[in-house]
Amino acid sequence: TPPAGGECPPSPAGSACSTGSLDPTPCSPGFFAAKEGQAKCEPCPPGTSSDHGSNACDECEAGRYAANAGQGLCVPCPHPLSSANGSTTCSFCMNDFYLRNTSA
Repeated sequence: TPPAGGECPPSPAGSACSTGSLDPTPCSPGFFAAKEGQAKCEPCPPGTSSDHGSNACDECEAGRYAANAGQGLCVPCPHPLSSANGSTTCSFCMNDFYLRNTSA
């Protein structure tokens, strides 16, 4: 049902509302809406993730990564690899391990 008095408030941050929608839809994990009144949620960039209904993406913690845009979770690096904050890959070894050069 349309709001009484014809009022059409903007969708809140963390959600989106396409034309003709009666209620805003919270952004899915891996997507965000930074401002109110957005028609669609945007994917989080690689190296970040977000929860359901987010208005921002969070940088992946050290030791975790997000290779693709729109990831809802940062993935743990496989042992013994690690990563820095906001990484898209696990590109270096953990303490007490070394990367052996096998391209001889």
